[in-house]
Formats: sequence, C-alpha cells, structure tokens
Amino acid sequence: MRIVLKPGGVMVLIGAVICLVIMVFWSDLKKALSGPSPSAVSAPSPSAPVPTAAASATAGPRPVPTVGPDGSIQLLAGAADRHGSKLQIESKGKIPNIGYWSEAAEWISWKVPAAASAKTYRLTLQYAAMEQTSFDVELDGKRLIGTVKPTGDFSTFHSAELGELGEKPGSTHVLSIRPRSANSWHPMNVQYLQLTPVNR
Repeated sequence: MRIVLKPGGVMVLIGAVICLVIMVFWSDLKKALSGPSPSAVSAPSPSAPVPTAAASATAGPRPVPTVGPDGSIQLLAGAADRHGSKLQIESKGKIPNIGYWSEAAEWISWKVPAAASAKTYRLTLQYAAMEQTSFDVELDGKRLIGTVKPTGDFSTFHSAELGELGEKPGSTHVLSIRPRSANSWHPMNVQYLQLTPVNR
C-alpha cells in the first residue's frame, strides 16, 4: 500500500515540522535564560560538608597559653596541638573544647612557656566524659596517671585534680596527654588544663 501526498499536504507537513522545531528551540532558550530552578540552587548535595560548631570555634587567631600574676598557666583547647585526624575543636558552651576523641592512638599536647626557675605545678583538668577514663600526662620526662569520672554527658564539664608535675628551667616545654591503652580509654572532651604553681 502506497501513501501519496498531494502538494498541499506536503506543505502542511513541512509547516508542522517547522513549528515543532521552533517550539523546542524556544523552550530550551527560555530555560537557558532563566537559569537553574530555586530547588536546584537551594538543595544541598548529599556529599557536601555541613558547617559544624567545630568549624566556627576554630575561626580567628589561635590562642596562646596565658600566664597569670601568680605564675599559673592555662592551656586552652584551641592552643593544643592535636595529633590525630579525628580530633576537632568544637563548642559545647562558651568555652571551646577538644572533642571527637574516640581513638586511643590520638593525643594532644601544649607548648608550656619557659619558667625562670624550676617549678612544680598542680594540674587541674576541665573535662566532660560519659565514662571513667585514664590517661598519661607527661612534662619534661616526668609522668603521672590521670583518671577522671563521668560527668553525665559531653556538654557537662567538671574539674578534676590530676596530681603534680615539675618542669625544669630553660626553654619552652611540651606537656602531653595520651590515652593509656585502647582498653582503658573512653572518649572525653577537654576545655583546658590549668597549671598552678605549688609553693614548697
């Protein structure tokens, strides 16, 4: 069976095809000129990082250890060197803290200002924890074992007396806190470590 188009029918068919092409072109042109839809702009990508309190807490200059009139030293979370990929600075309140300390292989340290003479300090840790945990605190080759009790949650901070350590006179020193073992370590948040001179 053969379909034969008369000259008038051919012209109608060609006109319909031309109209269709113009409609498709016009639709594409409108999309290009109007830009992406609001939903495409506002919807975040599933893989895009979401800003957290940790990011805002690290904004601005890095704090340095402060020395009080009585010789006491406050080692803030933001002044610590974080040795590990998971440790972060976050804010659970007015004072930033070191958080996400879940790995026993990760640890923190501070550079302690040099003392003119040998000093012994009483160490007080401001922390939050869900379980009792223990760790080693080391300064100038001397070490003590620190143990802290649960505070209820990671937003409730308590003070814990860790003991006493001495530093030698001279250049800047390094004080570190390291988990004792994977078995004894449980996550904790740290706001600061206070070093108070002990009068002998």
